[in-house]
Order: sequence, then C-alpha cells, then structure tokens
Amino acid sequence: MHLKMLQHVFIACNILHSCPPASDPPQGDIPHELRRMFEYRAQLFNTAEIEWSVEEPGATSYYSSRYAGADSLVVHHGTETGLQNIHSDGEPFAYAEQFRLLKNGQQWEYLEDAGSLFLRDLTMRPYHEREPGPDYPEQTDLRTVGLHFYWRIYSDPRAWTPADYAQWVASNPPSGGWRVDRTPEGLVDVTGYYDESVMVWRLDPQLELQPVLVQLTSRTVEGELRIRQSITTYGRIAGKCFPEQIEFIDSKHGESHREILRIHHAVFDSPELPLELDVNNCLGLMVGVNVLHVSPDGAITQNIWDGENVLALDDFFAKKREGLLDNSAFIARRLALAEEGQGRIHSKPKSDALGFFHAQGIGNQPALWEPYVRRFIIVTYMDSDQTRKAWGLLRECQKPAYEHLEKTKAERAEAEKELAALKVKAAKASPEGASPAHKAAQRKTEGSPAAPSSANSTAG
Repeated sequence: MHLKMLQHVFIACNILHSCPPASDPPQGDIPHELRRMFEYRAQLFNTAEIEWSVEEPGATSYYSSRYAGADSLVVHHGTETGLQNIHSDGEPFAYAEQFRLLKNGQQWEYLEDAGSLFLRDLTMRPYHEREPGPDYPEQTDLRTVGLHFYWRIYSDPRAWTPADYAQWVASNPPSGGWRVDRTPEGLVDVTGYYDESVMVWRLDPQLELQPVLVQLTSRTVEGELRIRQSITTYGRIAGKCFPEQIEFIDSKHGESHREILRIHHAVFDSPELPLELDVNNCLGLMVGVNVLHVSPDGAITQNIWDGENVLALDDFFAKKREGLLDNSAFIARRLALAEEGQGRIHSKPKSDALGFFHAQGIGNQPALWEPYVRRFIIVTYMDSDQTRKAWGLLRECQKPAYEHLEKTKAERAEAEKELAALKVKAAKASPEGASPAHKAAQRKTEGSPAAPSSANSTAG
C-alpha cells in the first residue's frame, strides 16, 4: 500500500473512534476556517478560461471551461483522438465534442453535428427546496475541485458552486459536531463527525486556507473501512491560489485506480475575456439547429435556432419565407452527413492536429482557431511552459481578428441579409428549386434530426 495512503488509514481508524471536545463549534455552525476556504474559492474570478484534463486508468480526457459572471461553459473534447467514452468507440458521435453552457438559468447541451440540442430550464430554488425533476447532466465548476473528495459533486449543475457547497455543509451539520486541530506542520484539520462517516478538510494557512487533503472515512456494508480522498497541489494564477493538480483515491478500488485532474492553462479576469458568454460563440450553432426546450416538469417543445434567438417552428419558417433567414448551410451539412451515413457521424478518431483543423475550417470565426491549438498541444505532448506559450500566441492572433469583426459587425449582418434574400429569390426562380423531388429532400433535411442520446453524454 502507498505510504501516504497507509498514513491516512491510521488517521481514519483513530478519528472513527474518537469524539470531539466540548469546546468545539456548536452543531450547525461552520468553523470559520472552513467558511474562509469556501469564500476564497467563490471570489477567485469573475471571468476565466481554463484548459484541463482528467486522467483515469486507460484514458485521459480533455476539457475547456469558460466563466463570465454567472455564465459558464464546459466543453468535453474527448481523449487524444477525440473519443468521448472508451466504451463507445465506433458508434455515432463517439468522437463528437460535447458542449454544456449555463446561462440565464438554463443549460444548453449540444453534441457536435447532432442537428439538435437540449435547452433545459433549471430550478432556481435553493437546492434543499428543490423537487425531483428532469435528470440534468452534471456540469463541473472548477472552483469546487479539491474542496470535495471527488471532482464531480453530484448531478445538479446549479447546486455545486463554492457558495452552494458551503450552504450544503451548513444545512447538513455533522451529528457529532465539529473539531478543529492544528497539525505539527502548522496545517489546520477541520473534522465533521457524521452518523456513518467522518469528513476531514486539511487546510494550509500558507495557501489562503485552501485544502491540501479532503478525506471521507466510512465503512462499507460489509464492515470494511473505506477511505475516499482528494490530494491537491497549488500554483498561482493572476496572484490567486488555484489547484494545479488534484489526485483522487478510493481505497475500495485500490492504488491502481486513481483519477488525476490537471490544470494545463488558465487566465483569470483578463481584459480580453468577455463579460458574458454568447451562445453562438460558445456552441458554434448553425441557423436551423433544432432546439428541444425542456421545462422543469419535463415537458419538451421543439424550436429552432435562428442565429441569435430560439424561435417557435412557425415563426422560424415565416421568417425564412420572407427571406430574413438562411439555413442553407445547415441543410447542406445535414445532406452531407446523410450521405455519409448516420452510423458514421463522428465515429472515427480525429487523426491529427492539421487534419482536424482542415476539417473544421476557420472562415471568419477566430474561435475556431482554438480547436487547432488545443489538438496540436495534445498530440505533440507539450509541457506546461509550452502550453502557456501556445495559448498566449493564439490570444495575440485572435485579438486583432475579434476587433475587426466587431468593427464590421453591422455591415456584415447587412450583407448576410442581402445574400439570404438573393438565395431565396434564386431558389424560387430555379427549375430544380420548384421540383417536387427537391422540395421533398429539403423538407426531410429541415425536419427534426434525432437529439443527442444520453448514451453519448459524459460528465464535464
């Protein structure tokens, strides 16, 4: 057994059979050291971009996260070859990127090239007042990693910000009370004695009272001791203390089964970062993508994305008939995928960085340069310094491009409107456009492609 794990087993055996002294904080109060831990994480940044990965036995998955106020985005890029789940190789969408965006109390879940997405209305009540509803896919908030013994903190995407996690701890006080101790090394151990388990946060005063170890000790139904823990090392980003690596260990699975979350690159509160996340920039949606709107009671209504807003079906097609919308690119993409075959859509590995870049194309969207840089970093195994330099060069290139796009936004919108009108006019005048066969094919591609199934979804 690993020496560090063996030491923690001895600690666990002792605390399971010990009691807190009477001078400890009263039941229901969070010790101020623990509250300071949560408060520091909650105030880390207002805007951020973070590249990270999770290494599991047999595979490493890569992610990107963006934050802007209350908005947040997690993109699952898959493994080095783009595979989303090691058990789905060869299946449709196995190599499609997955996007989850939280904005204005809603979660957008989109699978690359699926043709449709889920838009879920999230429950806004405090988590302890919520009633069971649709199964919202989890969405990891990186401000919570290392505060818990695992990197995925339950499934409700709104419930586990640092502030909400602090609220959960306060609302579920340990029945045996709290205990606060100082270790010989000057660290602070905050221990909660629950009915069936003991939770320890080991905080470092030199690291803004951030946890270097979080450990849950309990017993299995067979009576065996089980220890789950996260061990965190820290760095500094924009002067802020933030995890560099978190190692997750579960004694039930043994030393061979470890998960390691690594932060590869992060930027906090840079002037170049947006103050809110834009749906188009985050998800890269084509005009015409189907939007399946899920209400809190589970009811689903079908809508369509018009490039800026979610429209009801009748409103979308009315605008299209007037020449105000052009979904020809979406139709062309659906036809191309149909020719390729539903079973082959993103079913093969992304071979290399340059091939991936060529397949995406860049057009006038600098955001699409990011997949190239990310894939290049992954396939060339760049170290931390090289990774930081690569992302820095990308931002230098993107800045003037974004400035140009902003300056020409109005005239480009007008040009696109005129182009859409010309396409409608040309289609009406074309003999092919008037043919029943062409109209039937167009109706087929404008229909409702299958939504991304839960089998293709993984946590992010």
